[in-house]
Amino acid sequence: MNSDPLAATPEVPAELNAFLDQKRPSRGVFTTYGNEYAIELVADREADSLVGWCHFDGVVASDVDEVRAPCRVRLGSPSELHPEQLEWLARHKSGPLDSFWIIEDRAGGLRFCVGRAIRFTTQPWIDLGDTRRIEQANPCQRRASPNAVASHFADSDAGLIGREVGCWQCLRTYRVERVYASCPWCKNSASATSVERLLAGGFHSNATLLARSGCGPLHHRAPDEEVYRLVVYSRWLNHRIVEVSSRQGCPRLVAQRWHSRTETWGDRIDRDLTREEWHRLGWLLDAAPFWHLPPHGGHHGFDGAYFTVEGLREGVYHFVERWGPDPECDEENFAHVCGFLLEMAAAADGK
Repeated sequence: MNSDPLAATPEVPAELNAFLDQKRPSRGVFTTYGNEYAIELVADREADSLVGWCHFDGVVASDVDEVRAPCRVRLGSPSELHPEQLEWLARHKSGPLDSFWIIEDRAGGLRFCVGRAIRFTTQPWIDLGDTRRIEQANPCQRRASPNAVASHFADSDAGLIGREVGCWQCLRTYRVERVYASCPWCKNSASATSVERLLAGGFHSNATLLARSGCGPLHHRAPDEEVYRLVVYSRWLNHRIVEVSSRQGCPRLVAQRWHSRTETWGDRIDRDLTREEWHRLGWLLDAAPFWHLPPHGGHHGFDGAYFTVEGLREGVYHFVERWGPDPECDEENFAHVCGFLLEMAAAADGK
């Protein structure tokens, strides 16, 4: 975080409600780390925008994951809750109540949180310092972006011998002298790949998901087409595909989600993108910076989901895969690209 947190007390920080009044965030994004819950208060999103974070520490019960457009946070009591909420609270909280907060939304709904303390912090929506650091490091350290992926195209690992390749973990280039060679800097192994293997990799080699998606390699697109495709491979089976493309100045979005009960892709969306949406996506790709990121990296964890974005521009292909991308943990802005692609799809289907 770029601002110092306020003292952790049960009282609601005045700065929190001042932010809600002034910025009027259109949505709240819920995350959880153990018994610390946080709501990201998303308001205007420009290069210099601030994002507010409402932290609830020592949480023992809450339904803040349902917050949509919060407008006020205050001290409250269980008497204000609906019967369904009280029933839920009774099942998840034993003993006397700790601090009890009410989160109001613009539609008049009430959400609650029971915990030990509440804090409020702000941070830039996008830290362009990370963008500049990554862009400057690549040429200084002889990193092979964005041609690192293509340098691994071969029929077999033996086909890489004698070739200069770019490491998919650190992007540094090195010469492959033998089969099963590894990057001398980060020890990541050098493996041959193909356009078909790359496509299957986004689906984690799940043949059923791939076959029923209708997706093909981006390399087969028209030479003048610019394409980006996000594949979310979820351990909870919440798989998503969002693809945007532009040819002859006509950007378009196609998206679909996986239905685990029927094992089919559905809820298909196919619509034109506005010029503003296409330009915003381009700005976020530059801020990531997508074409300068190593294909593999970031932090890792259990369950969750893998986010893979493929890109094809002027005949050059690149991909980036991250587990649960997070700007603060990964020190890069790739997560904002994924978030915006999913947001455009959600805006179209109302979900």
